[in-house]
Amino acid sequence: ALLLHLRYGPDPARQTQASTWLEPYAQQGDPFVRRVLGLVALGSGALEQADTTLVGDDSRTRLYRGWLRLEQSRVPDAQAEAEAVLALKPDDVGALVLRHAARATLDPDAEIAPIEASLKTHADHPGLLAIGVRAAIAAGELRRAGTWLAAIGEVAGTAKGYAATKLRLRAELDIAVGALPAAIRRYDEAILLSPEDHELAIARARVLLTAGRIAEAEGAVRKLVEAKPDDVETLLLQAETRIAAGKGDDALTELQAIETASPGRAQTSYLLGLVYSMRSQTEEGRTAFASAVARDATNLDARLAEARVLAEGAKLGDALALLDLTRKQAAERGSKRDEATVLRHKAVMLAKAGQRAAADAALDQAIAANPRDNAALLARGLAKLEAGDFAGGRTDLLALYERTGAIAGLTAPLARIFVREGAIVELEQLVGAALEDPDALPEILLVGARLRLAQGKPDEAKALLTRVLETLPNEWEANLLLAQAMLDAKEMPEALVQIDRSMPASPSAEKHLLRGKILEHNDKHTEARPEYLKALQIDPSLTEARFLYGRLLAYGVDPRGASDELGKVVAEVGDKYPAAWLNLGRAQRDLGETAAAATSLEKAVTLDATLWEGHYLLGRVRYEQNDMGKVIAALESATNEAAKDSDWYPDAWIFLARAQAKNGQKKSAVASFNKFLEVAPATHPSRADAERQLQALR
Repeated sequence: ALLLHLRYGPDPARQTQASTWLEPYAQQGDPFVRRVLGLVALGSGALEQADTTLVGDDSRTRLYRGWLRLEQSRVPDAQAEAEAVLALKPDDVGALVLRHAARATLDPDAEIAPIEASLKTHADHPGLLAIGVRAAIAAGELRRAGTWLAAIGEVAGTAKGYAATKLRLRAELDIAVGALPAAIRRYDEAILLSPEDHELAIARARVLLTAGRIAEAEGAVRKLVEAKPDDVETLLLQAETRIAAGKGDDALTELQAIETASPGRAQTSYLLGLVYSMRSQTEEGRTAFASAVARDATNLDARLAEARVLAEGAKLGDALALLDLTRKQAAERGSKRDEATVLRHKAVMLAKAGQRAAADAALDQAIAANPRDNAALLARGLAKLEAGDFAGGRTDLLALYERTGAIAGLTAPLARIFVREGAIVELEQLVGAALEDPDALPEILLVGARLRLAQGKPDEAKALLTRVLETLPNEWEANLLLAQAMLDAKEMPEALVQIDRSMPASPSAEKHLLRGKILEHNDKHTEARPEYLKALQIDPSLTEARFLYGRLLAYGVDPRGASDELGKVVAEVGDKYPAAWLNLGRAQRDLGETAAAATSLEKAVTLDATLWEGHYLLGRVRYEQNDMGKVIAALESATNEAAKDSDWYPDAWIFLARAQAKNGQKKSAVASFNKFLEVAPATHPSRADAERQLQALR
C-alpha cells in the first residue's frame, strides 16, 4: 500500500490504511518494522521522523533513504544511496530509477542519454518515464519530453492520484512550451482527482501567477494558507502574489514575519528586494538582493533583478558589470546553464540600449555555453530575421523547432517562414489539431490563420483572427493577417484601412509588402512602389517584394531599374515567377534590347501559356523584328477571348491583322481588322488605318 502511494500516488486512502495497520508496531525495533515505519513517515511528509527511522544499511532501507534525501534536496546523498544499492544489486530497478532521478536533478542535460538507454530495457516503467519527462523539460528537449509523456501508461491497482500525477506532468510540459491556459486546465483536472495534494495546489497557484491571472492566484493562495498557515513555502508564495498585485505593504509585512519565524532564507531576501524596488528604494533593494545571494550563491533571480534595477535607473554600465561578475561566478562553479542565462539577460539589456552587435555577441556566447538554451536560440533567430539575415534566422528557428516542437515565441515567426516558402504541409504540422482548443495560444491561432490563407480560406482565417483580436486588439500580426484576409476576399477599401491598424514594434518587411499589394489592388500604384522598396530595404532576400517592385518599375517608370531588379529575381528563383520573365521582357523592349526581350518573353509564355500579355508583347517584339510568321503565332494566342478585358486587347488584334496582311493572309487579315473595329473604342488612333486597310483588301 505504501509503495503504491509513493510510486503511483498520491493515494491518501492507502497511506491512511497502512498507517492504521502499523500503529500496533510503532514501538518495535525490528529493522523491517523500522523501515516500513520510515516509509509511512516519508509518505506522510514527516521527513524528520523518516530520518530517524530509515537508519539501516540494507538495500531496501538505503533505497527508501535515497527517496528521503531527494525530498530533503540532499541530491548527492540520494545518488550515493542509489549507487550503494546498485553495487550490491546491479539489476535493482528502484535503485536505477533513484539514481536517474538524482543525476537528472544535478545535470538534466547529461542524464538524457542514460535515461534513454535505460528505457530500452524498461520501456514501460512509469517512474522512469516520469523522471525522463522532467529531465527532458529541464534540458529543453521538449519533443522528447512529449514522446516519453505519451508512453506513460496505466498501472493496475492505482488510485486517482496516479492520474493526477500524469496530468501534472502534462501541465509541466504545457508550461515549458508556454501554453499556460492549458496548464491551468490540467491542474484543475488534477486537483479534482487529488484534492488533498498541497503541492499540486501550489503548482496551480504558481502558474496562475505566471499567466498574469493575479486575482485568481490570490484566491488560490489564500486557501492554501488557510489549510497550512505555518507552511513557509506557501507563505512565501503569498508574498510573491502580493507583489504581483502591487500590494507592497502587505508583502513587506508578511516577509518580515517570515524572516522572524524562519530566518536565513534566500527567497525571503529576494522578495524583499522586489518590494523595495517597486517602491523605488533602490539601495534597500540592492541590499536585499545581495543578502539573497549571500544566503544562496546560486540564486540567479536576485542577481538578475538587481541588474534590471540598475539598468532601469540609467546605470547600464553597473548593470552589465554585475552580470559579468555573475557570469564569472557561474562559470567558476561549473554551471553552464546559469552562465547562458546570465548572457541571455545581458543580451536583452544591450538590445534595449540599442547595442545590437554587442547583444548578438552575448547571444552567441550564451548558446556556446549551453547549446540547449532554447530561449537564447529563439532570441538569436528572431534577431537575425529582424536584421534581414533570413537564412541565418531560418536555420536557428528550424533547429529549435526540431528540439522543442511548437512553443510560445517560435510558432508565429516559423509559420511566416513556412508561408514564405510555400511549405503548407509543414504549416499544417506546426498547427496540428490545436485550432479547436478553446485555450489555443494566440500564436497557434495566428499560424492557423496563415494556414487558412495559404489554403484560400479567408473567411476561416478571419474567424481565427477574431479570436486573437478579442483578447489582444493591438496584436500587430493579427491585424496584418486580417488585412490579408480582406484582400483575398476582394474587400479592397477595407483591407487598406485594416493594414494601417497593424503597428509592429520594429519595421516589418511583411507589412510593407502587404501594404504595397493592397495599394496596387486599390489602383494606387505610385504609392505601392515605395512600400515594396521599403520591404526590400528591410529584407533584401524578399524575392516577392523585388518582383513586385521591378514589375511596377517596368510599367514605363524606370525600365533600366526594372531590368536590374527582375534580372535578380529570375536569377534567384528561376522559373518560380513566369510574370517576372514577362516584365523583364517588357523592360528590355523599352530599353531597345529586342533580342533579349524576345528570349525573356518566350520564357514567360513557355512557363505559363495563359500569360496573354506575354504573347502580346512577344508579338510586338517579333513585329519590330519583321518576323511576321512568329508575330502571327504570338498574337493568335494573345487574342484569346480570356484576355478581352485587357487594355492592350484591341492592339493585339490590329497588329495581328497587319501581320496577316503583310504575310499575304488576306482573308484572315480582313477578319482580324473587323474584330479590331468591333472591340476597339471609338477614340482608338488605329481605327482609321484599319478602315483604310480593309478597303484596300476588298
